[in-house]
Amino acid sequence: MKSVLRLHWMVLLVAILAVSACGKQVSRRESSETIDLSGRWNDVDSQQVAQAMTQDAMSFGWIDEWRRTKGKKPVVM
Repeated sequence: MKSVLRLHWMVLLVAILAVSACGKQVSRRESSETIDLSGRWNDVDSQQVAQAMTQDAMSFGWIDEWRRTKGKKPVVM
C-alpha cells in the first residue's frame, strides 16, 4: 500500500512539473543591454573597466606635463 501511494505522489509530481513547463513567458530586453548570466568576470566587464581606467588616467594633470616636456601626446593602449 505504501509503494502504491508513493507511486501516485511521484506521478502527480511529474505531472505538475510537466504542466508547469508548458507556459510561455517571454521577456524582451534592449539590444544594447548587457546581461550577466554567469556572475563571473567577462569581456564586457574588462572593456568597461579598461575604459573607465583610461578616462580616469587621462583626466589628471600629468598629461599636460607630458605634452609640455615631450612635445607629443602619450600613447595609451
